[in-house]
Amino acid sequence: MNPKNKAEMDKITKSASVTPILYVSEMETSFNYYVDKLKFIKAWDWGEPASFGSVYFGDTVELFFCLKGQGHPGSWMSIFIADVDAYQKIIKEAGADIVYGSLDEPHGMREMHVEDPDGNIIRFSSAIETVTMPVKPANT
Repeated sequence: MNPKNKAEMDKITKSASVTPILYVSEMETSFNYYVDKLKFIKAWDWGEPASFGSVYFGDTVELFFCLKGQGHPGSWMSIFIADVDAYQKIIKEAGADIVYGSLDEPHGMREMHVEDPDGNIIRFSSAIETVTMPVKPANT
């Protein structure tokens, strides 16, 4: 990539982020599960009755909920956290549906899978060792 294009792309992508949109069959059920069981924070909802909404987890993770649209039940996502075992203890006591783990994986992560009321799976992961992998392409 020539330097002018690279500088332009760096500017465009500097504040890029991704927000998954999850299909939910009932908004209130989803909000209650994510807030009460998984300890997310409800950000907002839209419509009367609500058909779209948002929850936060930590400072950088946001999920959108869409009532019976946008996406499919059973979607997967991954959220990286500092201590999956400590989090597992908290959400297990709250009644979360933990369907796997937490277990050490060969790719250097300790993982736990949680299922929400619509079958969406969240893979919560913490590093168990330093894994060397490129996170940005080498300057060429």
